[in-house]
Amino acid sequence: MVTRTVQRSLIVLLAFVVSGLLPGRAPVYAASRFSNDRITGSAIYRERIALTPAAVFEATLEDASRADAAAKVIKKVRRKNPGQVPIAFEIPYDPRRIDSRGTYVLRASIYEDGRLRFTSTRAYPVLTHGHGSKVMVVMRGTSGDAGRGRARAHALAPHPHRKT
Repeated sequence: MVTRTVQRSLIVLLAFVVSGLLPGRAPVYAASRFSNDRITGSAIYRERIALTPAAVFEATLEDASRADAAAKVIKKVRRKNPGQVPIAFEIPYDPRRIDSRGTYVLRASIYEDGRLRFTSTRAYPVLTHGHGSKVMVVMRGTSGDAGRGRARAHALAPHPHRKT
């Protein structure tokens, strides 16, 4: 027969084990929250222009599975004063948010003083449909005024009525 004190102690101990609060034990959610799943890559642009210390690099992982809707941002990373190109980056992501049937893309931009200076002119497929987790992004220079409205690569796409 087990005494009441021993029963209570076992219940408290079990609660600590389940919650992950025992000393030296990580919480149960740590494996998914701090996952090693990440996209790595580098971003470049071909123009011979140096970035200022005010530059901010931004890369986004987006779910582009729905053709009838804008891509949904899954994860965004920002890096102040990224240095000069190539700019290495990592985007950690939660693998539970990735559907193997979906389409996922990466985009990158560089802002200086709040203005869009460089942006990827296309979406780079990652993670599914044979695409891996490493990517090399090529960006193009912009006029700098497009960044006020957080313009994306489609702002750089040729317009059917514009001469190129």
